[in-house]
Amino acid sequence: MITTQDGRNLAYLEVGDPHGPLVIHNHGGPSSRFEARLFANSASKHRLRLICVDRPGMGQSSPQKTRTYSGWADDLTTIADALGYHEFGVTGWSEGVPWALAAAAYIDPVRLRHVSSIAGATEHSAKIGQRMTFPKSTRWGDSSHCILNLASASCMRPLA
Repeated sequence: MITTQDGRNLAYLEVGDPHGPLVIHNHGGPSSRFEARLFANSASKHRLRLICVDRPGMGQSSPQKTRTYSGWADDLTTIADALGYHEFGVTGWSEGVPWALAAAAYIDPVRLRHVSSIAGATEHSAKIGQRMTFPKSTRWGDSSHCILNLASASCMRPLA
């Protein structure tokens, strides 16, 4: 649990290498920090420390009265600071994508090494998605491997 400056608690689940580069994952909806388990093998393979945080008001994280994208970007920076990281990457899956993209908009690029969008969704695309089906052969682990391969390359490369 990480406590923000305004006293809220942010619950998270960590997978992968506890000493590797930090990637903060923004879960889809409705989902939670437990989405990290889908990325566990790939995070370990790529030696990444992957943290999935319950967004405010979801799972075990405290609600936040006024939710803004810039406020979430501040929370992501608070998480990285609390874990001892200056540089980090961010991923977002489905409804988590807008929150991951907020990082690109509001976090200093000196700190933010990577942003990945995985099947981005908004309220409109979520309604469209209700009519979609996936074949039984769909393997989400394959997707996670590809995304974390990209994140690994970005987060581990030296600064130019």
